[in-house]
Parts: sequence; C-alpha cells; structure tokens
Amino acid sequence: MIAVALTACWTLTAALLLVVYRPGGPVDIAVGIVAIGPIAIGLAGLKWPPATHGQRAFASMTWLGLGSLLVLVPSIVGVYSQLVGGGAQTLVPSLEAAYPWALGLLGTSLFAGFGIARRALGETSMRRGRLVRGVVVAVVLALGAGSLFTVAALANELALRDKPTASSRFGPTDTERELPLCDAPLTIAASARVELSLDGDLDGRSMGSVDLAGDRSGTDFRWLAYEATTSEFGLRGLARIGEHAWVRDPFGGWRSATISEVDGGTIDSQAIVLALSRASARRPSSTASTSSKAPGRGTAGSRSTDRHSGWPSPR
Repeated sequence: MIAVALTACWTLTAALLLVVYRPGGPVDIAVGIVAIGPIAIGLAGLKWPPATHGQRAFASMTWLGLGSLLVLVPSIVGVYSQLVGGGAQTLVPSLEAAYPWALGLLGTSLFAGFGIARRALGETSMRRGRLVRGVVVAVVLALGAGSLFTVAALANELALRDKPTASSRFGPTDTERELPLCDAPLTIAASARVELSLDGDLDGRSMGSVDLAGDRSGTDFRWLAYEATTSEFGLRGLARIGEHAWVRDPFGGWRSATISEVDGGTIDSQAIVLALSRASARRPSSTASTSSKAPGRGTAGSRSTDRHSGWPSPR
C-alpha cells in the first residue's frame, strides 16, 4: 500500500506538470515527461517490495514510506497552488523549498532500492550486503531522476528568462503601461468579511478586549464577538437574513429580534460611512489613526488580525 501511495503521488505531480504547466517555454512538455522518472522508481518498489521480515524491518520500511508521503503531499499542494494561481514560472525552487522534494525522492528511491537489492542478491544473502546495495541503488536512482528534471526545468527557465511575462498575480507586468488612477469614489462592496480585534485601556490599566468576526452579503450579515471587558464577558452577536433578525447576548443563546434591534449592525458599512466618508476626509483634524479617546472612557484601539472565530447558527 505504501508503494501504491508513493507511486500515486508522483503520478499526480507528473500529471500536473503535463497538463497545467504551460509558461510558454520551448520544452514545457519535456519538463512534464522527465517527471515520469520518479513514477518508474515507485513502480519498481511496487513490483519488488523491500524485505519486511521481523518487526524492526517492517517498522523501518513503514516509517520510511510514511515519512516520504508526509513531505510529498504538502509539496504537491504547493505546486498546484503555484501553477493554478499564476505564481513563479520556474519549477526549480530555493534550497529551503526543494528539500521536501529531495527527501521524498530519496525515500521513494530507498524503498525501491532495498527491494531491487533483495531481488538481485536473493533473500538468503547477508543483510548488510543487501543494505549497502540498496543504498547505492537508491542514490543512483534519486540522482538520475532529480538531475533529469532539474536540467529540463532549468533549460526551460533560461529560455523564458528574457521573455516578458504575460500575467502575474503580483500585479502588472508591462513596465511601459500607465497604472490606473485611484480617483474613483469610495463605495461599499456587495459583500465583505470582517475580522477585528479591539482593546482599550484607561490611564495605563487595561479595560478589556473584543474579538469580532463575521460576514456580510448585501444587507444580510452575521457576526459574533467575544467580549472580555471590565463590564461584560461572553459572546455577543447580531444576524440578519432578509426581514428576519437575531440577537445573541452574553450567557444566552440566539433569540429572534426586530429589524430595528439590528439596524446598523453591518460593521464594514459603518466604517465606510462614519470613518472614511468624504465629509470626514475634509475635516482638518482628521487623521489616519484608528485610535480614539473620549473623556472618562480611556483609549480604544483597533487592529485587524488573522484570527477567524466560528459561531453557532442562529435559531
């Protein structure tokens, strides 16, 4: 089963390169073809599996195969994201990004090499001899398959080095083209995802914090906030779908509410209307800071975070 999984991973990698990898180089297809090398190594391990007599040998081969799978699967996901997302056209990564592929290829080669050595020397041969022969075969297989792919990928990359890139996920690629002006009026988007983290202090003493996360689609919205302040503690939320509304109070579940109770609950729309409106921008005292201070209330600052909080469906 391990040999089947390793072969499937390398087959998926080669399929991605053959079908998706098209940067426009002269040897695009050749890059995908030479990626078949690791598939042949995996098939060899499938046909001639290594000896697994004894608990120690079985555990060693199992961990060797699982370790190879653990580094191959995330690498395949990364290559898929790069190819589909329009990332860098080169397939020869830095040393920091290449070592998972090298470890996966070496692990697959070792798995096949031990089986080939067992086939060549026989099961009755000395274990040390089979071990040495398997390591030598694995190194030769890994170097051969890795070198072929590296040469093909580098040749394709060098051919594309002076060719202008048609598109990039990082922005425009035509240096002669004028960038569009950012002079359009600010409007509210049709949908939004809001994640906020708020904290406050009074004379250097913390008043608590609020973590909020939610979504909006048109006038429909739902958000949930975790409050931990000097006056309140718990989960608070608002939700609206059409003419139906719900409210959640701390230490209570969701309850039905009227539209007037949730009016103004679209967090991002309020930010546009109150903080980024044209009238606010014309005030001489307006600043770009997100902190505010009120008499007797201390200061409250807001910062966006990468945290995502879940919430129960309103009832």
